[in-house]
Amino acid sequence: MTVSSVSNNLTASRFDIYVDGLVAASAHYRMEAGNMSFIYTEVNRRLEIPNVVPQLLRGCLDDAHRRRLAVLPYCPVVWEYMRHHAEFIELIPLSERKRFRLTRGGETPTSIHRNGGGYSRSAL
Repeated sequence: MTVSSVSNNLTASRFDIYVDGLVAASAHYRMEAGNMSFIYTEVNRRLEIPNVVPQLLRGCLDDAHRRRLAVLPYCPVVWEYMRHHAEFIELIPLSERKRFRLTRGGETPTSIHRNGGGYSRSAL
């Protein structure tokens, strides 16, 4: 199996990662005033590949960093990844870090579920 790099599907507002030419996972986002708000993450269960979700999220956050975009991790999968990879917390605006409780380790966010939607509970 060949895992490709992460690509930003601008028309669908999502990042995709492919395995053998098929979408293995996607991270959906909304753009608002220079903020990239991650809403939910999907995983193609037929192509479940170890470490594909972390590869996807690293690619998403690296892209946001390169483009100098702020990140709002409403998606619990993205939030959890950022909690374990402190180098990405700087992407969250200072004024929003307390909201997402990423200023202190080990706390559960209170605001990530307000948008609803079908979150994938993928293990990282």
